[in-house]
Amino acid sequence: MYHTGLANRLREAARRLGTFGPRELADEMGVRSYSEAARVRDALRDFRRRGEVIHLARGIWTYCGKEHAGRGKGVRERIYRAMYTKKIFSVRDLTLLTDADESYIRVLIRRLEEAGRVRRVGRRPLNGTRRKETVFGLPDPDGFYLEVVKGS
Repeated sequence: MYHTGLANRLREAARRLGTFGPRELADEMGVRSYSEAARVRDALRDFRRRGEVIHLARGIWTYCGKEHAGRGKGVRERIYRAMYTKKIFSVRDLTLLTDADESYIRVLIRRLEEAGRVRRVGRRPLNGTRRKETVFGLPDPDGFYLEVVKGS
């Protein structure tokens, strides 16, 4: 994987500015092209999900620091708890319940499927479309809770 150092550059610039707007951050980082500005915007969104920056108002962000990232319930723990609560679920259900990325949820489900903790139980139609989505279930909900939810 090729690393551009974008995250570290963004952290340094955000630390220097404290409270900032996206344009100020891009200027501080020396961003010149639209494509690089788009990558900064995406990275800022990732920082927000991790808790490194806080969105105060439209166009106003503040840097909290890397040490604050991951405070509270982690995304993975929220997904596991949603799986346990629903017992039968789809990727879309978990996305709506946890605000996590679909791709990350699919990775977790695949790993749990390989470990035998989750299994496919069928397919159901998506609302208003001809497409169908895969539905998953927990073969042993109590074991899932003890080993996966409590163990995470």
